[in-house]
Amino acid sequence: MSGDNTHDGHRSRLRERFEGHSLESFSDVEALEFLLSFAIPRRDTNVLAHNLLDHFGGFRGVFDAELADLQEVDGIGPSAAMLLRLTSEINRRYLVAEHPRRPQLSSIEKLGDYLMPYYDYVNREMACMLTLTNSRRLIKFHILAHGLVNRVDILPRHVVEIAFRDNAAGVVLSHNHISGTALPSAEDISTTRRLRTCLETVGVELVDHIIICQNDYISLKDSQIF
Repeated sequence: MSGDNTHDGHRSRLRERFEGHSLESFSDVEALEFLLSFAIPRRDTNVLAHNLLDHFGGFRGVFDAELADLQEVDGIGPSAAMLLRLTSEINRRYLVAEHPRRPQLSSIEKLGDYLMPYYDYVNREMACMLTLTNSRRLIKFHILAHGLVNRVDILPRHVVEIAFRDNAAGVVLSHNHISGTALPSAEDISTTRRLRTCLETVGVELVDHIIICQNDYISLKDSQIF
């Protein structure tokens, strides 16, 4: 009973600190243990927070982890794992919600800034596509495919079908690299050139292919790769 009272008192103090100062005064361990307390009401979540950070190599690693991987940590059950994944997905949606509805994406910087939030907390490669008007105004954002940690396939027929359906004048492709750098692989380059040729057959311009890696991105068009 005394242990439960100790945990309750500690959690009350964390709650009061959050109400007074948000998370500004919290360490990574404290922020994580406070979050876990909402899914695990009767256990010392400080220990669990330490274990998670050690297991995944830091704060971001915890929120990048898959549900199954989170549950490999002793004490993290389905509810706690779901809360952690949900938190990262809610944060990504929050960042994306800041975008204007149909922005004009007329520069590499605007394209990069628009696309990067979609890849926050994504822990495998993902291919996306923007369809654009003649004036480079966004028509629609599409997720083309989810892949593996080091590979995602983009099907030319799928890209052409979407461009045709959206009545697009131009298309921007994007995908992410989970580790390493945003530098394109030989396969990235060959795929981009093949997709450009396929789009040209239906009168659609491949405006760019943006590769994203963490907080960096590279434009294949700017790099004069296609």
